[in-house]
Amino acid sequence: MLRAFSHLSAACTRYILAPRGCNFIKPMWPTKRGAKILRWECDTPLAREMAEYVEAPDFLSFCIENADRFSKRDWLASLSLLTVRKRFHTSLPQFQTYSQRL
Repeated sequence: MLRAFSHLSAACTRYILAPRGCNFIKPMWPTKRGAKILRWECDTPLAREMAEYVEAPDFLSFCIENADRFSKRDWLASLSLLTVRKRFHTSLPQFQTYSQRL
């Protein structure tokens, strides 16, 4: 029986053959994979300041107040840091203003 499957490539050897009568193959490794979390290095003075804000409303207010001083690097930092702020919702009025400034 193993000779019948000798034509399969090495990539197929990671699969377990299903019982007789089943037409599917089950993978041996876990199929669920999570997204990689990006940890932003705060490399500008404004990015270091904004990293201190834990709550999303305070963070967004800081970004709106200092938007004129932001460089492109600061905007990237704000987008990356915003994803890990507490109490963040896209329905926040500050987020609407932030999106328009962005």
